[in-house]
Amino acid sequence: MLGVTLAAFVGKEALLALQPVRSLPTGSLVLVRAVVLGAYYAVQLGAVRWLAARRGRTLADLLRSGDRSLKDRAATAGLAALVLIGSRAAAMAYGLVMRSAGLVPDSSALLTTFGSQAAGLVLAAVLVVFVGPLVEELVFRGVLLQGMASQFNASIAIVVQALIFAALHRSVWLFLPMAVLGGALGWLAHKRGGLRAPVAVHAAYNAITVAAAFALSG
Repeated sequence: MLGVTLAAFVGKEALLALQPVRSLPTGSLVLVRAVVLGAYYAVQLGAVRWLAARRGRTLADLLRSGDRSLKDRAATAGLAALVLIGSRAAAMAYGLVMRSAGLVPDSSALLTTFGSQAAGLVLAAVLVVFVGPLVEELVFRGVLLQGMASQFNASIAIVVQALIFAALHRSVWLFLPMAVLGGALGWLAHKRGGLRAPVAVHAAYNAITVAAAFALSG
């Protein structure tokens, strides 16, 4: 899974770095970026589905929650809320520290990728809020975390997958907050034995980011 993810990542970056692609008009470039990002997620989703099928499982099995009672669901919801609040607070604190040190975190990546128009907001909502969190949770907190946890200590597995998750966001500014988010989501997935809560938290985290980016753009 890690090999497929890395290969898809390198392919995505190489394709978007091609001069014919970079020289496209803004509207066309935004569409191409969205298509390439969608293909990047599709490759990973296909790999997860294939790996699950080899073990006689489906994507629905991977996403199924381990909660059996209303009390379990309430506990999971409470932990998910704490993870969301804690990870967002950590990201905000990081941003404030960087700014106080005279270092301004890069907050333009979303607008650069999708543009600041209504169509860009729709594309960002689909890919960043819905598709991205689903695929990334299946890959990182599903396949990678579970695979490493079966071979190593769970704490080590959580840390390693979080670092890989952060590195693949390809941003020096985002590395620390993404590592914190990846670690928190890994802990939540391991603690509650399912991916529904991590997917929901990840989607909510990204939704806040997208809403803030487009709101600040005017």
